[in-house]
Amino acid sequence: MWSAEIVQKLVSRGKHVLAVMYVFEFNLAHKIPPVPILKAYVKGSKKLARRLSQEGKSMVSTYHLD
Repeated sequence: MWSAEIVQKLVSRGKHVLAVMYVFEFNLAHKIPPVPILKAYVKGSKKLARRLSQEGKSMVSTYHLD
């Protein structure tokens, strides 16, 4: 199924939010549940936050938002 492949490719590239948007835009939530995608995004964000905290960096400086 090509839609599942697109979602998987987006997730593998770290584009979790875009993948979820795709799922809802094309009414695929019954075939591709968005909750696991969002949980993976949160897990990755927590991991990044912990790593940056240990390195003494902030998310703002990492994303050049300051």
